[in-house]
Parts: sequence; C-alpha cells; structure tokens
Amino acid sequence: MAYLRLNIGRVRVSKQERWYVDLPISIYLAWISVATIVNVALVLENWQWKGGGISPELWTAILLIIAGTLA
Repeated sequence: MAYLRLNIGRVRVSKQERWYVDLPISIYLAWISVATIVNVALVLENWQWKGGGISPELWTAILLIIAGTLA
C-alpha cells in the first residue's frame, strides 16, 4: 500500500527523495516479501507437506514467479 501511495517508480522525484524515501521503502518491502515467502515455505516444511503432487522443482518455479511478480 505504501509503495502505491507514494507512486514509487511512477512519478519523477528529486534525487534526494529517491535516496531518502523511495530506496529505503523499496528495500524494506523487498525484505518483507522474501521473509514471507521463506516463512511460508518453512511452515509447509515443518508440517511435512509433500507438495500436493507437484514436484519440488515446480514449486520453486512457482515461488520465483510470485517473488518476481511482487518485484
């Protein structure tokens, strides 16, 4: 929501605003996204979930697509 509200990457801003606002928020949101994906994967591993009939390689590709979409 913050990313959309600040129009990061959509409007031209000063170099100073990019460094002090856009960059830290982008890094923070990237960290949250990666941490969420890893936590979900760890919970599923802890529950000994076997992938619902889908190979681990395909699940890896799916998670990479999700991460790429969030980026």
